[in-house]
Amino acid sequence: MNTGIGQREVKGANAMGLPSHVNEPADHGGKARHVRSPKANPRQQALWSHFQNERTDLFSGAYWRLQRLVHYAARHYTTPEVVNIGTGDGYLERHAAGLGWRVTAVDPDERAIDRLRAAGIDGRVGTIERIPLPDSSADVIFVSEVFEHLTENSLTTGLREIRRVLRPGGRLIGTVPYQENLAEQECVCPGCGLSFHRWGHQQSFTPERLASFLASAFAIERCGPVYFPAWKTMDLRSKVHAALRIALLNPLGVHRTNENILFICRKP
Repeated sequence: MNTGIGQREVKGANAMGLPSHVNEPADHGGKARHVRSPKANPRQQALWSHFQNERTDLFSGAYWRLQRLVHYAARHYTTPEVVNIGTGDGYLERHAAGLGWRVTAVDPDERAIDRLRAAGIDGRVGTIERIPLPDSSADVIFVSEVFEHLTENSLTTGLREIRRVLRPGGRLIGTVPYQENLAEQECVCPGCGLSFHRWGHQQSFTPERLASFLASAFAIERCGPVYFPAWKTMDLRSKVHAALRIALLNPLGVHRTNENILFICRKP
């Protein structure tokens, strides 16, 4: 296993101005733009719809990570208006709403959105490439474990949309898997022979590669590996090992590929 020894965190990178492929959109009078955007990949959407509706139990291991993302946002805002792109089982939305925050969920899966609406949370069917919200309408946008599902073109478009929806000084907070070996999760359908990533991932990131995308549109405050243990699903022995890893190995720069890259960026 690649331990990532010596991997440095990317901090404090400055936005260098938007290049031609990430242009700041013109003023649209505070309304969401009605432009054509790439359709969601039907195979990707079918795969993720299965997990979000038939296998919601798989998301419990992410709860600590999602709590920490909300914690990072709370360092900068008291009662922010927040957006979560990619809802999973809706835990982040419920957790943030419980703090009295105004929360909007954006996801292409209608059933996932309907469940959040039934719980009293504002849900919008949409994609990261075409966020159905007005310009400058959010203080924080959460995007956790989403970028790795996108092509480079979709990621570039998504970052442009996130910048549009964020208010000046607003923050993008999220995670991606750390240095994932995509081949290790490759599956093959025994019926048709199609090969695919188990979770639908299309990209792998190092902190430096991720920062190269983010810095085109945002001021990077943090971009580096972090271990978010799945405390809720661990037995006592696993919890002890996780605590030792956080206390002893991570401070020495030792990271493993089952960690995440945490990124926190600000719209200038």
